[in-house]
Amino acid sequence: PGGSPEPEGALREELESAFGSVGAFTEAFATAGAKRFGSGWAWLIRNEEGQLEVTSTPNQDNPLMSQIVDRPGTPLLGMDVWEHAYYLNYQNRRKAYISAFMSLVNWDVVAVNASAQ
Repeated sequence: PGGSPEPEGALREELESAFGSVGAFTEAFATAGAKRFGSGWAWLIRNEEGQLEVTSTPNQDNPLMSQIVDRPGTPLLGMDVWEHAYYLNYQNRRKAYISAFMSLVNWDVVAVNASAQ
Protein backbone atom coordinates (compact mmCIF):
# COMPACT_ATOMS: atom_id res chain seq x y z
CA PRO A 1 0.00 0.00 0.00
CA GLY A 2 0.96 3.56 -0.49
CA GLY A 3 2.55 5.24 -3.45
CA SER A 4 0.89 5.83 -6.78
CA PRO A 5 -2.26 3.79 -7.48
CA GLU A 6 -1.02 3.09 -11.01
CA PRO A 7 2.27 3.37 -12.90
CA GLU A 8 3.40 6.88 -13.81
CA GLY A 9 6.21 8.54 -15.72
CA ALA A 10 8.98 6.48 -17.28
CA LEU A 11 7.62 3.19 -15.91
CA ARG A 12 4.21 3.84 -17.46
CA GLU A 13 5.86 4.65 -20.79
CA GLU A 14 7.91 1.45 -20.67
CA LEU A 15 4.87 -0.67 -19.81
CA GLU A 16 2.90 0.91 -22.66
CA SER A 17 5.79 0.33 -25.05
CA ALA A 18 6.27 -3.30 -24.00
CA PHE A 19 2.62 -4.35 -23.64
CA GLY A 20 0.59 -1.78 -25.58
CA SER A 21 -1.09 -0.37 -22.47
CA VAL A 22 -0.97 -0.57 -18.69
CA GLY A 23 -4.21 -2.56 -18.86
CA ALA A 24 -2.61 -5.10 -21.19
CA PHE A 25 0.33 -5.44 -18.79
CA THR A 26 -2.08 -5.98 -15.87
CA GLU A 27 -3.91 -8.66 -17.84
CA ALA A 28 -0.65 -10.42 -18.78
CA PHE A 29 0.61 -10.31 -15.19
CA ALA A 30 -2.69 -11.56 -13.76
CA THR A 31 -2.83 -14.34 -16.35
CA ALA A 32 0.72 -15.43 -15.52
CA GLY A 33 -0.30 -15.78 -11.87
CA ALA A 34 -3.64 -17.44 -12.57
CA LYS A 35 -2.19 -20.00 -14.97
CA ARG A 36 0.80 -20.98 -12.81
CA PHE A 37 0.00 -24.60 -12.01
CA GLY A 38 0.48 -25.43 -8.36
CA SER A 39 2.83 -23.19 -6.43
CA GLY A 40 4.99 -20.42 -7.80
CA TRP A 41 5.34 -16.78 -8.69
CA ALA A 42 4.38 -14.24 -11.36
CA TRP A 43 7.02 -11.65 -12.22
CA LEU A 44 7.54 -8.38 -14.03
CA ILE A 45 11.18 -8.54 -15.05
CA ARG A 46 13.73 -6.64 -17.05
CA ASN A 47 15.03 -9.38 -19.32
CA GLU A 48 18.60 -9.82 -20.52
CA GLU A 49 17.83 -7.62 -23.55
CA GLY A 50 16.76 -4.78 -21.23
CA GLN A 51 13.06 -5.09 -22.06
CA LEU A 52 10.14 -5.44 -19.66
CA GLU A 53 8.53 -8.87 -19.70
CA VAL A 54 6.01 -10.88 -17.70
CA THR A 55 6.99 -14.40 -16.73
CA SER A 56 6.25 -16.96 -14.04
CA THR A 57 8.31 -19.52 -12.18
CA PRO A 58 7.38 -22.69 -10.33
CA ASN A 59 7.85 -23.31 -6.64
CA GLN A 60 10.72 -21.31 -5.14
CA ASP A 61 12.42 -20.51 -8.47
CA ASN A 62 12.95 -16.90 -9.51
CA PRO A 63 14.16 -15.06 -12.63
CA LEU A 64 17.65 -14.57 -11.16
CA MET A 65 18.24 -18.32 -11.40
CA SER A 66 19.59 -18.16 -14.95
CA GLN A 67 20.68 -21.81 -14.96
CA ILE A 68 17.12 -22.98 -14.16
CA VAL A 69 14.49 -20.63 -15.56
CA ASP A 70 13.50 -20.28 -19.21
CA ARG A 71 13.54 -16.47 -19.21
CA PRO A 72 16.12 -15.02 -16.82
CA GLY A 73 15.95 -11.39 -15.80
CA THR A 74 15.91 -8.94 -12.95
CA PRO A 75 12.67 -8.96 -10.91
CA LEU A 76 10.88 -5.61 -10.65
CA LEU A 77 7.60 -6.91 -9.20
CA GLY A 78 6.81 -10.37 -7.86
CA MET A 79 3.52 -11.92 -6.84
CA ASP A 80 3.45 -15.05 -4.70
CA VAL A 81 0.82 -17.51 -5.96
CA TRP A 82 1.59 -20.30 -3.51
CA GLU A 83 -1.61 -21.24 -1.69
CA HIS A 84 -0.15 -20.04 1.63
CA ALA A 85 -0.22 -16.49 0.24
CA TYR A 86 -3.97 -16.38 -0.20
CA TYR A 87 -5.78 -19.44 1.16
CA LEU A 88 -6.83 -18.03 4.56
CA ASN A 89 -8.61 -15.07 2.97
CA TYR A 90 -9.47 -16.35 -0.50
CA GLN A 91 -9.55 -20.18 -0.20
CA ASN A 92 -9.31 -21.44 -3.80
CA ARG A 93 -10.21 -18.07 -5.38
CA ARG A 94 -6.77 -17.26 -6.76
CA LYS A 95 -8.16 -14.72 -9.26
CA ALA A 96 -9.75 -12.70 -6.43
CA TYR A 97 -6.41 -12.72 -4.61
CA ILE A 98 -4.63 -11.53 -7.76
CA SER A 99 -7.12 -8.69 -8.17
CA ALA A 100 -6.59 -7.62 -4.55
CA PHE A 101 -2.81 -7.88 -4.97
CA MET A 102 -2.87 -5.61 -8.02
CA SER A 103 -4.86 -2.98 -6.11
CA LEU A 104 -2.13 -2.88 -3.43
CA VAL A 105 0.99 -2.59 -5.61
CA ASN A 106 3.15 0.40 -4.69
CA TRP A 107 4.05 1.57 -8.19
CA ASP A 108 6.56 4.10 -6.83
CA VAL A 109 8.67 1.19 -5.54
CA VAL A 110 8.32 -0.69 -8.83
CA ALA A 111 9.44 2.47 -10.66
CA VAL A 112 12.53 2.71 -8.44
CA ASN A 113 13.30 -0.96 -9.16
CA ALA A 114 12.88 -0.36 -12.90
CA SER A 115 15.07 2.75 -12.95
CA ALA A 116 17.86 0.96 -11.06
CA GLN A 117 18.28 -1.50 -13.93
